[in-house]
Amino acid sequence: MGAAAAVTGHRLLRPVLLVGLGISAIAPLAILLLGSLGRDWFYPALWPPAFTFDSWLGLWQGGGRMVGAFGTSLGLAVLTGMLGAVLGWPIGRLLAGLKGWIRHLGAGAAFLPVAAPPVALATGLHLSVLSLGLAGTTVGVLLSHLVPAIGYTALYFFGVFTGFERRIEEEARTLGATPWQVLWRVTMPMMRRPLAEAFVLGFLVSWAQVALTLIVGGGRVRTLPLEVFAYLQAGQDRFASTGALLLVIPPLLVLGGNSHRRGACGGGSPVTDRALRVSDLSIRFGDAPGLSGVTFDVAAGERLVLLGASGSGKTTLLRAIAGLSPLAGGEIEIGGTKATHLPAERRDTVYLHQTPMLFPHLSVFENVAFPLRIRGVPEARVRADVERLLASVLLAEYQDRRPHMLSGGQRHRVALARAVAAGPKVLLLDEPLASLDPVLRDEVRTALLALQEAFHPALVIVTHDLEDAAVLGDRIGLLVGSTLAQLDRPEQIFRHPATLQVARFLGVANEVPGEISAGQFQSTLGSLPVETTLREGPAVAVFGADALRWSSDGPITAVFQSCRHGPERVTRSLTVGDLTLTSTAALDREPSRGDELRLALDAERVTVFPGRADV
Repeated sequence: MGAAAAVTGHRLLRPVLLVGLGISAIAPLAILLLGSLGRDWFYPALWPPAFTFDSWLGLWQGGGRMVGAFGTSLGLAVLTGMLGAVLGWPIGRLLAGLKGWIRHLGAGAAFLPVAAPPVALATGLHLSVLSLGLAGTTVGVLLSHLVPAIGYTALYFFGVFTGFERRIEEEARTLGATPWQVLWRVTMPMMRRPLAEAFVLGFLVSWAQVALTLIVGGGRVRTLPLEVFAYLQAGQDRFASTGALLLVIPPLLVLGGNSHRRGACGGGSPVTDRALRVSDLSIRFGDAPGLSGVTFDVAAGERLVLLGASGSGKTTLLRAIAGLSPLAGGEIEIGGTKATHLPAERRDTVYLHQTPMLFPHLSVFENVAFPLRIRGVPEARVRADVERLLASVLLAEYQDRRPHMLSGGQRHRVALARAVAAGPKVLLLDEPLASLDPVLRDEVRTALLALQEAFHPALVIVTHDLEDAAVLGDRIGLLVGSTLAQLDRPEQIFRHPATLQVARFLGVANEVPGEISAGQFQSTLGSLPVETTLREGPAVAVFGADALRWSSDGPITAVFQSCRHGPERVTRSLTVGDLTLTSTAALDREPSRGDELRLALDAERVTVFPGRADV
């Protein structure tokens, strides 16, 4: 019964709303039309007794007062709309970039001329333009119309830029675009619809303005609303109705035209084998200490992976190299050129965000061509280079599509091709595979390696994923404890971590406490030789699950506890006394819980750290 009543209520809601719309909007317009065409005012009848076009033909009477006022209103509204959109843009963008109470204060200041009573605002503006000698002039009225119009458009752009993806602009800068090129080639095309809508806001604010025009213009600037009011005072209702209809027509045309407008708002370097050098870099995380003492080199054509936990500073470091985040200290050298103080567009790097920041108003071809076009590359070479790049990422047949028509993996491949098109010395990739499912990860990983093989940029990749680091990195740098804790080849990193903290971050499976004495590490597992440089006393041995192997005459006796089956291997849990170990060694048969197994430990795979395990 309740569901049926709800359905009936929904069916009745639409006609009720349509009737309300008719009474509130359509009926007044119909009365105006009939009043302008009736020979005499017909109220309280519903229909005039006779029709005439006298009031429309009489628009030109009296020297064309109504036509002249219409022209004045139209000129003021168009100028107010244009200037309101142009001036509201930077104010709204500035407000969107503010933080905390300053942002609220700025938004409140922009809202003030919108919220102020019209007479109060008009009086204040009249005194202002009077001091400028513009009272009673068209320029003075235009200035007075601009004040509330800018308030509306600034608040509108404040909302637009609050939701605007500024990383698109950042990526354009790292592709080599100057700030002006970013504005004209990226931001402005994406802002076509918001600019048109801001123009409409300013137009409407000015078009129907009465109080500001009357008080600031002093009755000498005759606009259409003032003429309508004058005809009403003179008892000429038919002419007033005709003028009121003229007031309605331009807003309808402007709004209708805007609703169909489509938009999207939605120098050479020295030759060197070293693509990047980072020296003693320090970066703060807001007011908190961040990374310090970070130093590394990246050779031309090398892939360096920066590996670290969330919040370790990987992305901040990458943005600092790109020139998008400030440094607290240190030096950056790119391709043999000091780049510490260079802007992002002059660093010869390209920064790729985790989410592909493709330009939504451009096709796939034009996205990839963007860095070439801003450099003035001849059209024939642009086409050849773009076609080669798209072919290398298997997207040649997609060149005419827009970004929203692509899959996630395809968007990543377009972003990679565009980055390589810029010809950077160093390509900086922020978690390029983090948001992808396994199939897409393989697709993008393959495209990335193929592009590097073909075009040879140096890559610096940040990730928190151990598998991605092992597959992609020629070398891996580990960010642990606010610094670069270890930098080495993947096999060295995973087999011989530099510190116990690094080993734990890498998830090294086994930790065995013991003692160092007389050049031997003594523990539950027996005795292992260690470097004589290690100090005697408590120590911890760490090794991976693959360092243990089954051996019929192995010196270690373990008790099988459980196993866990993964997609590529089986991990078994074992105990040796009070010690729990993990092994991935293959067995001929699966043991039962409680079975004893003989093990041998590969001493070359063991790393011993002096100190206690709980420190």
